[in-house]
Amino acid sequence: MKIEAKKIELVQYILSAEGNSLAEKLWAAIQKKEVDFWDELPEGIKAEISLSISQADRGELISHKDAIKQLNHWK
Repeated sequence: MKIEAKKIELVQYILSAEGNSLAEKLWAAIQKKEVDFWDELPEGIKAEISLSISQADRGELISHKDAIKQLNHWK
């Protein structure tokens, strides 16, 4: 199906939908600006990431092998 036909079909579907909720949801999705994933993270996760970056900047690093050992210990 060509894109023009898909657009027409989409408009017809929106117009035939009951109520306004579909049109409102579509309009909100169109208007929504691209969201930075960082802004969507919980504050606790942001704090942990920031702490990890600070530790790395200070050279407080561990090997991947040791990190995996620590993660497996928590299971």
